[in-house]
Amino acid sequence: MLFSSFFISSESERAEVYLEAEETVSAFASKEVTQEEKVEQELEKILNKIEGVSDVSVLVSFYAGPKYIYAVNYEENFRETEERDRDGGSRDIVEKNNKDQIVLRRGEKGEEIPLIIEEIYPEVQAVLVVARGVEQPVKKSQIVEAVKTILDLPYHKVVVLPRGK
Repeated sequence: MLFSSFFISSESERAEVYLEAEETVSAFASKEVTQEEKVEQELEKILNKIEGVSDVSVLVSFYAGPKYIYAVNYEENFRETEERDRDGGSRDIVEKNNKDQIVLRRGEKGEEIPLIIEEIYPEVQAVLVVARGVEQPVKKSQIVEAVKTILDLPYHKVVVLPRGK
């Protein structure tokens, strides 16, 4: 007697599943303004609005690059075969195959680009702020508090220095 079945698991009924891949430098994910630059620009913009503080420059250091979660076509095949011979012997054969393939899309120039579902931004390592007006302890403290709060950093990871002439 030969019994064979073929089915696709409930996971693969969905066309896409998530596959996490980490990249520190990616030609596929290049953007005009990186997330790091955006954070620095936003901090500079808001810190420049503090009364008595001007000419602010911000450098944000990150632990690593961003992580990307790509769209993936996932297929799972399962086949079970039961064989019996005339002498009463039997043999069960189970085959399970999985296949993952990153979903690609066409870019503007016809190149194939992985479809990114989610970008996970890197963790901030430290922040350096250079500005005019921070010679006053109150202003320096205000900037440290603002950066700590915005980026959820401990005090020792924020450095504020006065700008030279």
